[in-house]
Amino acid sequence: MNKEFFREQMSRLEGQFNSGKQLDELVQKEYFMVLKLFRNEDTIGAIDNVIQTHKPYPSHVFPSVSTLLDALNDVMRNAWPIPGSHVDPDFCEKCDNIGIYLVKGKDKFCDCIRGRKKEIDFWFWPNKKRIEEEKEKIKNAAPPHRGLKERGPAGFWELTAGEHGKWMTVKRAEIAEMDARRIKDNASRKKGTFPEGSIKRLVDEQVSQVRSNMPSHLEDDPFEKKEEKHKAKEARP
Repeated sequence: MNKEFFREQMSRLEGQFNSGKQLDELVQKEYFMVLKLFRNEDTIGAIDNVIQTHKPYPSHVFPSVSTLLDALNDVMRNAWPIPGSHVDPDFCEKCDNIGIYLVKGKDKFCDCIRGRKKEIDFWFWPNKKRIEEEKEKIKNAAPPHRGLKERGPAGFWELTAGEHGKWMTVKRAEIAEMDARRIKDNASRKKGTFPEGSIKRLVDEQVSQVRSNMPSHLEDDPFEKKEEKHKAKEARP
């Protein structure tokens, strides 16, 4: 472990448990003397664990060296895998091996093998026999998507610069579309008009609300009842 990597990882702890302030230089040396004996990936896993589980109290606000050592022992004993291309060759970075990813806030099945299986589960549940039969028929599936993510300075897996740029382009287009729609709606209100269909929708909503609040014996339309009585009277000989 080099000192640059050490500082990156310590800054994660300092941000969580020390209001972002760096520890005293001598204290940092104590942590470095211990952590430099371990692999970088084990250190990342241990700090992930500490951030998620450490509960500060007055005399033990910042995780001690022994707390980090306990976390390192857990990481190495359980041999937790690190997600991504360095461990699992079948790991799909597009759906994070879940089989589903979001597109404009909506779920979409990935075209990798996990996505294909997830889609079959969705369409044929709860017919387990049919599900197994359909999964056996899978002949073609896209290989796991790679090169979309990388480990960032803080040790987390995140989009590469290129993929992040694509994501930002989509988000900017969505924001521009919302801004344009809001400007159009504001202009319509100033002119005293409303977007097409909005008045009918408002009326329908109000009628529906009134009907839902009416007592049960008034739910029938009184005008409709009156017309039925009139027709019945005319039909009499």
